[in-house]
Amino acid sequence: MATKKRAVSVKKKIDPVSRLKKPDFRTSIVLQFNENVRLPYHEKVSNYIQEYKVGPWKLMEKKYPGIEIKPLFSNIDPKLLVSWIKKAKKMDPTYVEGNFFSYYKVLCPVESRSTDIFEDLSDWDNILEIQVEERRIAPTVSYNNNPEAGPNQNYLNEAPEGIGAKTIWDYTTPPAGSDGSGIKFIDIETGWTLDHEDLAGHLATCVYGTTDDAGREHGTAVLGVVCAEDNTTGCVGIAPKPDSVKTIAYDPLVGPAAEILESLKHLNFGDVLLIQATNEEDYQGIPCKVPIETTQAEFDAIRLATALGIVVIEPGGNGDDTTTSVNFDDFTVMFQEILNPASSSFKDSGAIIVSASQSALSVAPTYEDTHEIMPWAPRGERVDCYAWGENITTLSSDTLGATDAYTNTFGGTSGAAAIIAGAVMNMQAMVFAEHGYKFSPLQIREILRDSSYGTQLIQNVGSVNPLSIYMPDLEKFITKKMEFPPDLYLRDFVGDTGEPHAGSISASPDVILKNDSVPDPTASFGPASGTDSNHSLSDTAKIGEDNYIYFRVLNQGGIEATNVRVDLYYGLPATLLTPNALTHIGFVTIPTVPAGEILTVSPELIWNVPGPEGHYCFVALVSHEMDPVVDLTEFTNWDWDTYRRYIRENNNITWRNFNIVEVPPPQPAPAPDPEPDEDPLPEPEPLPEIPKKGWKAIDFISPGLPDQDQKMDIEIKSQLPKDAMMLLRTPGNWKKEFYKGNPFVRFNRKQRESYIPVNSRGRTLIRDILFKKSSRSKLKLYIHLPDKYFKKYSYEISIRQLLHGEEIGRVTWKLGKAR
Repeated sequence: MATKKRAVSVKKKIDPVSRLKKPDFRTSIVLQFNENVRLPYHEKVSNYIQEYKVGPWKLMEKKYPGIEIKPLFSNIDPKLLVSWIKKAKKMDPTYVEGNFFSYYKVLCPVESRSTDIFEDLSDWDNILEIQVEERRIAPTVSYNNNPEAGPNQNYLNEAPEGIGAKTIWDYTTPPAGSDGSGIKFIDIETGWTLDHEDLAGHLATCVYGTTDDAGREHGTAVLGVVCAEDNTTGCVGIAPKPDSVKTIAYDPLVGPAAEILESLKHLNFGDVLLIQATNEEDYQGIPCKVPIETTQAEFDAIRLATALGIVVIEPGGNGDDTTTSVNFDDFTVMFQEILNPASSSFKDSGAIIVSASQSALSVAPTYEDTHEIMPWAPRGERVDCYAWGENITTLSSDTLGATDAYTNTFGGTSGAAAIIAGAVMNMQAMVFAEHGYKFSPLQIREILRDSSYGTQLIQNVGSVNPLSIYMPDLEKFITKKMEFPPDLYLRDFVGDTGEPHAGSISASPDVILKNDSVPDPTASFGPASGTDSNHSLSDTAKIGEDNYIYFRVLNQGGIEATNVRVDLYYGLPATLLTPNALTHIGFVTIPTVPAGEILTVSPELIWNVPGPEGHYCFVALVSHEMDPVVDLTEFTNWDWDTYRRYIRENNNITWRNFNIVEVPPPQPAPAPDPEPDEDPLPEPEPLPEIPKKGWKAIDFISPGLPDQDQKMDIEIKSQLPKDAMMLLRTPGNWKKEFYKGNPFVRFNRKQRESYIPVNSRGRTLIRDILFKKSSRSKLKLYIHLPDKYFKKYSYEISIRQLLHGEEIGRVTWKLGKAR
């Protein structure tokens, strides 16, 4: 890492607000009303509580003069909050919004007992949750000033001792991004000395709240671990050149949830938010520190942040600060195991929760040298990773704002979380510099949980049950992860390369149905089979019998993927397959899909087809823990923009709307079988009658969008012989709106149906059809094709639904003699 001194001249800044603003000693009570309560979300909400019969607020004002109630998130414009929620839903279809507008804060007069107010409010029927907001103070840390602490930052050393930061800095050519460049960082806690000699060059600002002088030591130490400047003075941070450094100070009258939402104004996808706060809860009769997300408002705020792609990091808490640690697997809040992934009460915020280890390496006889967990550090499946929890060398300060102090005794899960924050910033910066993208919070969490990229923690000397959590190793990350994670895909059409495209999304060659089990699927469908570009390998589905389905998967990532899962759904024929129209068939697991885009064939999935005859639209999803995909069943309240992005930008999903309709064999005819005539068919003429005998009818559906009325086009393509005829039966309003007075269109007034002639040899485009919101137009295509053509030939007909000229779905039939 370069150590050239950079001259910095910074005039010490004095925050006039922090010097003049008088401290507010009122206690704040945070409450959440039931979902049926709809109060105006503004500062004068007290005027409406009595009127809306929510509770006896006038009595509270009389009993406790000076009491106030305000929206909890009064620092956030409600319109901005709504826009964040909408954006989160589009970015993360699994996101379920928190009811932010149900949270309020009650400010207790200093001359009144907050416990009395709490008890009175607890009697209200319309309150779902209530708690006294803690005054956040800096964790207790012993400091020994040491201005020459830099050489003692052993947590930067090569693994297993440290995280390997110095190792990659010592490369002949250090990886681009190994200094955290391009990543924004925010620290939420009580105070900092932002003009410290090792921070001043960042020009960091406190963008919300007022610095508490008592918190300067802790906050300055945290920033030192994460981003102390590379300036030959004192320490160097893990990510010393971030894109920006900002801080947000706790306001005891607002609470952490509001500060978390405030951070969303300043961070983008892939940036890092460190929340240096914990709650105190009872664990086995002992007051212990636990993650901040154990309260509902903070959980909702964190979940919104992670849905927006922001990597949130939380200290796991220091137990009782001595010998008692909290096991999240049996920890309860209101009798619910909210931090136990195996429990039905589990709630996943998407944040990274950090535990802490001893700094020295253990010499356990049955393990390679590694670290032991601190006796007070949290445990359990919800813990994502660990780092040093003691003897951390970093910056220091004091209540007066000393700018040249250092320490080598910082620790706790606060120190461990700071180390993880710096490591994550470097991971994001390196992958962005190399490949132009950043990992999602879920992907980062999976990397931190993967043994391939970290140093495993041991529980104690000689333990036979090591804890499966890891401290990140940046050298392992740069040598393995930078080759790309697995990137699995199923082709949408022959020629699909796995990149975003505007082509067909419903002609996949990689979903193959056979009537009989294939002895060697790889030999029949794999890379050496000669069938990799064949999209016509499927048989007709046999009703009431076992059929055998195979999938072909490619991996354009840099490392192999193991235990790859492919799920299959089906639905009735439709020009747009919507999530609510699909039924899950089952799934198969592929043991390994190698890197290098090697066509890999799955084991067979057996499906007993329920019917109706021959009409099936398959949707397949391929997923892996490092390349996850949102399950279609989770699109409960889906909107079109979300679904469109899901289809177009996700190469893990494909479908095959390719339905084979069995047509009765032709009757014997004395005339020889003619070759198909390729002469173009003239414009369709009015047909003498509505189709009756001798016509084949095929039913399908054209849905509207879920959240809006929208005009769309229907395109029909076919190449039938010249004496073939086709009609499309549509709802009656199609004729009224677009074919009024057209003699070629028949209208059945009794059935309210239109019959539109279709060009049987070429393309028919029906433009600007108004599809009502959530509609499902039932259409029927009638085809008249003389039997003589079916002996040797087959014919294909496809119908596409277009939005602004872009295909959003299609259904295809093959007409001919069945195999």
